[in-house]
Amino acid sequence: RGRTFIRIGPRKDLATREEEELLTERRSYNFPTMDNTPCCQATLEDIDQDLFTKYYLPKAVDAGIVSKNNRSVKEWMISLRLYSKVYDCPTNAALLLFGTDPRRFMPGAYVQYVRWDGMDNASAIMNQRMFQGNLCEMLPQLDAFIDMAIVQKRPIPVSALREEIVCNYPKWALREILMNAIMHRDYNGNAPIKFYQYPDRIEIINHGGLYGKARPENFPTVNDYRNPAVAEGMQILGYVNMLNHGIPEVQRELEENGNGKAVFTIDRITVFEAKLMESGKWRSAVANNPDKLPDKTKNVPNQQENVSNQLPNALKAMLVLISRNPQITYDQLAKELNTSSKESFITPVFAASFKKLFF
Repeated sequence: RGRTFIRIGPRKDLATREEEELLTERRSYNFPTMDNTPCCQATLEDIDQDLFTKYYLPKAVDAGIVSKNNRSVKEWMISLRLYSKVYDCPTNAALLLFGTDPRRFMPGAYVQYVRWDGMDNASAIMNQRMFQGNLCEMLPQLDAFIDMAIVQKRPIPVSALREEIVCNYPKWALREILMNAIMHRDYNGNAPIKFYQYPDRIEIINHGGLYGKARPENFPTVNDYRNPAVAEGMQILGYVNMLNHGIPEVQRELEENGNGKAVFTIDRITVFEAKLMESGKWRSAVANNPDKLPDKTKNVPNQQENVSNQLPNALKAMLVLISRNPQITYDQLAKELNTSSKESFITPVFAASFKKLFF
């Protein structure tokens, strides 16, 4: 009594706790998904309404339609299926996309980045960072972090007149796997998405295995959505396409860059793991050229000096801070420069500086 059995080939066995969770998930497949479920503990005050109206809504609805409708924030959210009219509360997807504090309701809604000095988790930690907050704010931060702190590039000679740019990891492929982890993870769990970098590989692990019609025997040909509302929101924001061609494209890019195909661990019930090896081309380039590449502007010494003289002091200060800490955030920059926000100072300074230099 009170026990659950599962069929394993010709025999039956007592289900583990993880297997019971999987059975429960499959039984509820035709019911509202977790992200579409109203969060009765939340109110409209838990939504960043400015972020919704100024950032998300213009991407989700045509500007002409928005201008002709004097709807309230609540009414717009209801029309986008992000607010429950029956329970008078936002859905879990709304809290994830533009909530003021998603982790208050879903403690595992963050990404944990760790760079390890050795080949396993027993080695020393070289760098760590936690990405949290709503997806409208977190996804751009992750995008910039991958580009500035993870992906490294350098040219290698292909012929006497031509060079090829190689990188340790292709940005789009790494970004796609990380975005898939955010989109498909099980937000009922308390564990974060693990974004771990080792000397020879990157591992991305998210809570929740394959879902719905996706099975180990048909992955990646068949896909399904554990969080359809979150997936739609990320598509609106421009981070996923929902065309089920991401994994084949990832494998193609990785092979072209010399990384080899990504290895997916898909037979675990409660987690999904992706492993990307560092590019062999990149390792060869670093081994053959361990020192810094020669400065191609050394024959024109005044060029760098002239450009430096044209930079305003505010931008020079920013560049010094970034060189000291490549992982510095906009908010940290604003704090160091004693200004209020990136919108009022940092972004205009960059725009004015580039206009002065190149136009």
